[in-house]
Amino acid sequence: MVENREGGDYMTGGNELADRLRRRYDAFADYLSTLRPEHWDLVCHNHPTIRVGDDDEGRRVGTMAHHVAVALPRQVAFLRAIIDGGEIPRTSNAFNAEHARANPDPDQVGTISLLRRNSAEVAEIVRSLSAEELARSAETFVGEMTASQAVERVMIGHVDWHEGSIKATLT
Repeated sequence: MVENREGGDYMTGGNELADRLRRRYDAFADYLSTLRPEHWDLVCHNHPTIRVGDDDEGRRVGTMAHHVAVALPRQVAFLRAIIDGGEIPRTSNAFNAEHARANPDPDQVGTISLLRRNSAEVAEIVRSLSAEELARSAETFVGEMTASQAVERVMIGHVDWHEGSIKATLT
């Protein structure tokens, strides 16, 4: 094990993080598969406690779910930049808006399949990371972050955020 700055230990590789990521994305995919077509078309509200601006999300449930699936490769680029010391990509409202315009009514079965496929691929990337790679850190747009924290906060946290928005919409 490698000790992190806060005094805790990192796992000896990415197995535990990869398993947690897979479980979280699989749970989200399972949840999405329970939604009816009329749910898929509703416009999302904000997450109850996470807000970006004052307006509701404005994207449909299906578009939001598709966004989570297609964001994974961009999140891998973020993770790689931390590990390799590259330029940290910033999140982009323009990217999200363009995605929403291009995907106003994504197929539910196809979106869930894409989510499962992309998360399986990303989990294998995370699984391949060494403890040293997971411990690397960089200054990001939200402050100093290790690669391990990027998996937790960015990849897994992204699902938590948007699933919360979807659930807020359906309650």
